[in-house]
Amino acid sequence: GRGHRARHGEPRARSHVGARRGERVVSQLVINRLDGSGLEARKFKGDTDTALVLRLFDLSTNAYNPLVDPCPPPLDVSGATPLVDLQMRIEKPGDAPDDPPIVQIVAAAYATATVPPLPGFVGDGTDGYIEFRTPSGFLDRTGRWRRQGVVSLAPGTWSSEIIDFDVHPILE
Repeated sequence: GRGHRARHGEPRARSHVGARRGERVVSQLVINRLDGSGLEARKFKGDTDTALVLRLFDLSTNAYNPLVDPCPPPLDVSGATPLVDLQMRIEKPGDAPDDPPIVQIVAAAYATATVPPLPGFVGDGTDGYIEFRTPSGFLDRTGRWRRQGVVSLAPGTWSSEIIDFDVHPILE
């Protein structure tokens, strides 16, 4: 059955398989409405200043006990230098249907604002939210895109789960 958090519209965390005891693992939560529609705004070809947001969680055994709370605490990334220690890997479709995808590594920062507001949003990195704002010409093709967070904190660098999103066509 569905737990209390799922029944009441609260986010559910994804577990990380293969984490060793004491290892800090970075993951993110995909937040959905009860009807299954995503909270993020739809993205369209040519959109600029669009925030691609990820929320990172600390799944280390030091910070998270799934027996006590099914939702892990946010990963405090406030010790990371924005645009240096925070990055996203963005994968966009190739130029032709049979071409391999194009992967770009872009600098990320603490999320500045989310519309609609997301649970626990603070904006200083302690909430685990990071974002990349799309410059002009970045969302240059339609189709299935993917993003993955990369965080460098002492003592290491971690990658998050991969999140798919669609870039929709516009009337041209």
